[in-house]
Amino acid sequence: MKILYLSQWFDPEPILKGHAFAAALAATHDEVEVLTGFPSYPLGTFHEGWSPEAFRSADEDGLRVHRVLSYPSRDDSVARRALTYLSFALMACLGVIRIRRHWDVVYVYHPPISAIVPALLAARLSGARLVVDVQDLWPETLRATSMVGGGRLYRLVGRLCDFLYRRADRVVVLSDGFRNTLVARGIPRSRVTVVRNWSRFDADGRSGAVAASGRSRLGGEGDDFEVLYAGAVGPAQGLEVVLDAAERVERRGRRIVFRILGEGIEKTRLEKAAKDRGIGNVEFLPGVDVGKALRRMRCADVLLIHLRADPLFDITIPSKVQDCLSLGRPIVAGVHGEARTLLEQSGAATLFDSGDGEGLAAAVLTVASMSIGDRHALGRRAREYYERELSLSRGIEETRRVLTRAVSEGAVSA
Repeated sequence: MKILYLSQWFDPEPILKGHAFAAALAATHDEVEVLTGFPSYPLGTFHEGWSPEAFRSADEDGLRVHRVLSYPSRDDSVARRALTYLSFALMACLGVIRIRRHWDVVYVYHPPISAIVPALLAARLSGARLVVDVQDLWPETLRATSMVGGGRLYRLVGRLCDFLYRRADRVVVLSDGFRNTLVARGIPRSRVTVVRNWSRFDADGRSGAVAASGRSRLGGEGDDFEVLYAGAVGPAQGLEVVLDAAERVERRGRRIVFRILGEGIEKTRLEKAAKDRGIGNVEFLPGVDVGKALRRMRCADVLLIHLRADPLFDITIPSKVQDCLSLGRPIVAGVHGEARTLLEQSGAATLFDSGDGEGLAAAVLTVASMSIGDRHALGRRAREYYERELSLSRGIEETRRVLTRAVSEGAVSA
């Protein structure tokens, strides 16, 4: 098959389905090329060493990658964020016309919804099948992350999404809840396939064996017990709960430190809140690349997963779940719905209710009170479950089946 993979985000940006995903498809004897933007996520500035231009094609680690210029923004301005999405869609449409050739499948990563527009154009111009990978449900995600309210704009985006989803020959989603939601919105169930996400560390080929003890991470048995959150620091993550839990643990005199590793629009506010409240056992670390994040996470005593309570998050599975399971470390998690069910099945997580600072404190104290052997047993269960249910190889195999069916069964009517 000849595949065009279209995504606004791509390596070196921290995206799950980036270079490793495209390369894995190419390794199965498919011809894969990529249309994407110049890297600016997550900080909204172009990455160091990149000189953006209107259009550039180059070989990047064995893949032909076409990049187009778009307006970079990752702040809380709805207008600037919309400009980021729309400028990429426009430039990608021009890029499609410029590189136009025959493809069998156009595979597009969503969000944002606007990326489907150039993908649809590419499919129509080349007679290819269109496969949409829905990683975020729009407009529900926009409401849950406070980008839009529930008014006219919300309804307008919803109608646009349904219009574009219906024009896909196949839709890939990450959870049963996503599939049920799309079916309820009028997408035929036969077109929608669940393909569970894998870990970005698996995609980098660097997960697997873990440190013998989290205590070895910085040298010495005297280190505080570390609870590490690594990832985006935004409204959806609801990390105010970390401050509440840290305050409670500190009052109990336990040598436990909570570290938040990452960037996002909520980080400055949380740092100020921790300082104003005099919380001494919370540390904020700058965002780092995937390799450095991996090393930190592999050596933490406990990994934290949290999403604020929202109906949308009951049907999603944040990528952090797969990341943490793949690393084979004990996990404390405040999530609900399918993500909670998956973690319960793994037998590796101590769970608490989303937003419950006392619950998080209790979960951390429970794990901290375990023997090292018991904590290692939790880690082993995490890794075994990941290998059995969520690995990259399994995800690529399922994705290829979707693409093959899309080509063999032909186009569907909208």
